[in-house]
Amino acid sequence: MNKTIAVLASLAVMGSAAECMAAAVVNLNNYDVNIPIMYQSAAGAAIVTAPAAGTYVQLLGGAAGGVQAPATIGSTTDSIINGIDDGGFFDKGVGVIPGLADKAQADLTLRAWVGAATYDAATLKGEVKWSQATGGWNMTAVPAAPADSITLNIPASGLLIGPSVTIPEPSTIALGMLGAAALLIRRRK
Repeated sequence: MNKTIAVLASLAVMGSAAECMAAAVVNLNNYDVNIPIMYQSAAGAAIVTAPAAGTYVQLLGGAAGGVQAPATIGSTTDSIINGIDDGGFFDKGVGVIPGLADKAQADLTLRAWVGAATYDAATLKGEVKWSQATGGWNMTAVPAAPADSITLNIPASGLLIGPSVTIPEPSTIALGMLGAAALLIRRRK
């Protein structure tokens, strides 16, 4: 009885491991495309390559037109890359896009930020979005390894970390303009 339970448990673990390996993968670096992350400390300031200290990078991915989730770094649960080199480059090996079948088309978002532990809390941040094909795993290799070397096709415009600007919704602008017009009309009378 114990042997049967042990065999069934082993099969379940192997099945879940194979399921994890049947995921979309990309090379998690920007060296391959030679597009560094750029940095602008304030509006109108010079644009320079991103500093190494305090810079975070994260890749989000998902099915084309679907919801995006953080890509994990290799076989870890980590999704945030902290520390890039002085040239604005990062390299963390393989990025696994959760919930996406291998070799599928993916919508990707690369985002970077400075000065906070999370993207939402940062005041200097930026992101770039695009779609591309992904790779898969070679299950015959021991241990399993990415079968395809799929480069992140970061757009040529690159990614700029800069001051975040809050743009009000059009309804806020419209109400403000109506209020200003009402004041002008009232003053004329």
